[in-house]
Amino acid sequence: MKKQKLKAACMIILACAAALFLWTTMLALHVRPRNRHPRRESLRFDFFQRLLEEREKAFNLSPQQVQDEYAERPQMWVLVGSTARSGTSLIGELMSKTKPSIYFFEPELFVRASSGNLVMKENGMPFLEAVGECRFDEAFIEWLHTRSKGNVVRHKMTGRCRTSTQCFTMDTLTEACRSEHLRIMKVIRFRIRWMRELLSSSKFDFKLVHLIRDPRASLRSMYSHHLTKLQPDYYCPLIEDDLNQIKELESEFPGQVLKLKYESFCLDPEGQSSKLWRFLSGNQTASLPPEWTAFLEKHTHKKSNHIDPVYGTVRDTRDEYLAWRWEIHEDLLADVEKYCASAIHNLGYNLFGTIDVARNKSVPLFLEDL
Repeated sequence: MKKQKLKAACMIILACAAALFLWTTMLALHVRPRNRHPRRESLRFDFFQRLLEEREKAFNLSPQQVQDEYAERPQMWVLVGSTARSGTSLIGELMSKTKPSIYFFEPELFVRASSGNLVMKENGMPFLEAVGECRFDEAFIEWLHTRSKGNVVRHKMTGRCRTSTQCFTMDTLTEACRSEHLRIMKVIRFRIRWMRELLSSSKFDFKLVHLIRDPRASLRSMYSHHLTKLQPDYYCPLIEDDLNQIKELESEFPGQVLKLKYESFCLDPEGQSSKLWRFLSGNQTASLPPEWTAFLEKHTHKKSNHIDPVYGTVRDTRDEYLAWRWEIHEDLLADVEKYCASAIHNLGYNLFGTIDVARNKSVPLFLEDL
């Protein structure tokens, strides 16, 4: 009887030993249930664990703070025009057709209106960043009430209210803005050199589009429509600086910066729009969204002969980009070519010298056509 009990005890001990050996072997070999990838999971875990530890050590952040930092950032697309009358309304509206999004049309006008001064880096850039982060104050809300409901803020929310006062409160605008991952802004009172901090910011997935138009055309348009007149001796050095800065930023921030010429867009709306869309979307083989295609058909191939409003965006673009040559005054042409000669040449445009040459159809606008 004792021998039988001893034998049973030995069997139990051997069974336990075998189970323990099997378990430790499986643990050592990282054995997991079928259809899993233990080695890949282990490497992934180790990589992110090291990343969290290194970031925590380097920046004194907790692992949770680092994870929050790597969360998906809102997209911020900013269209900067070289100056007024450079085609930014047309391109800005095109960009705003990307849905879902919220589009801010020249929000920097608030800075000028509230300060009574020109928009400068010191007052303009903090405001632009605040809009990108959906941070607003009551003064901005009150200013919006003085504008039409779809003027500055363009979003689906404005279709559900009758007036700006009904549309915009601190809560409604903040909620609408934060609900959209994509925030688009069109500005014309900012300089390219101011954008460096936003391009390097970790707060946004930031894309910068710089739209430039022949300064002779832009200034002619401003003068003829009795808009704020920038003198060529003041304006031309600014555009020259923008061109130098955009070249540097394109090299420093590849994939984040794009220079677009209005004249090129007018000649080939679909091709230039595809270039713009692929840049913004990050997909170099992407086709135009249907909303963009429909917009281009309506806004770049005007069929009627009626006169469009000053700020309208419906044009026959193939005629529009050259119209200034037969409308500019001789004195303005001379002044702009005097102070903007370098910028005009760097943009690839021909200097005319006299009004007669400017109005000679056989003389091309583009240098490469000579």
